[in-house]
Amino acid sequence: MDFVLKVPAGVYLATSTINEGNIEIAHVNGAVKANNINGSIKLSNLISEATASTINGDVDIDYTSNPKKDCRFYTLNGDINASFQKGLAADMSFESFNGEFFTNIDKLEPLPIAVEKKQDGKGMKFKVNDSRYKVGTGGAFLDFETFNGDVYLKEK
Repeated sequence: MDFVLKVPAGVYLATSTINEGNIEIAHVNGAVKANNINGSIKLSNLISEATASTINGDVDIDYTSNPKKDCRFYTLNGDINASFQKGLAADMSFESFNGEFFTNIDKLEPLPIAVEKKQDGKGMKFKVNDSRYKVGTGGAFLDFETFNGDVYLKEK
């Protein structure tokens, strides 16, 4: 079954589906959250923060106006295709086990290594993230993560 819903443009939209369903969201001015298992996610004409996570599918993001708040995009087995307007100002992180990062942005400055520490019942855990960059003047944090996929970050 396919569902087509029309909602007010400024609404906070949270969607999810499982098994052979794709999520497509367009022209929403509010925050967007999309989760999927065994399907793709396509978010287009966005202007606010977004979170998209899927297993076994691609994540396609297209911004009409660059986000001012933090965003997170994840896929286990798929590619992330993110398109932003010229003049993107953001801090970003890229993480992948078997994937690569591609961009048409000329200037990415490396950010200092981030060390996260978490205390649990077994002791202290540390995670080092050295794939962090500043795009332009920096700004909202864009987090891109895949396991078996590539990330394509483009400015239009």
